[in-house]
Amino acid sequence: MDRTKILVVDDNPMIRKGLSVRLRANGYEVSFAEDAISATAALAKQKPDLVILDLGRHGAIAQKRPSGEHPGDCADRPRFGW
Repeated sequence: MDRTKILVVDDNPMIRKGLSVRLRANGYEVSFAEDAISATAALAKQKPDLVILDLGRHGAIAQKRPSGEHPGDCADRPRFGW
């Protein structure tokens, strides 16, 4: 059985370490990104089941929907903002 994959996005190494210890101890597969750019790449490559995101990120990227697209049309795409 595959383990649940979790991507943690946070620039604070202490938070990443603490979450890593707790999540791995509970059987999760954990990966990390320090900013929105590396998180976007990790989302595309790793396809995590869950993303834990630091909402206070100053380097977050706001993505706009292409013209004519409705919110339901892009539910499978990552969105970042502050």
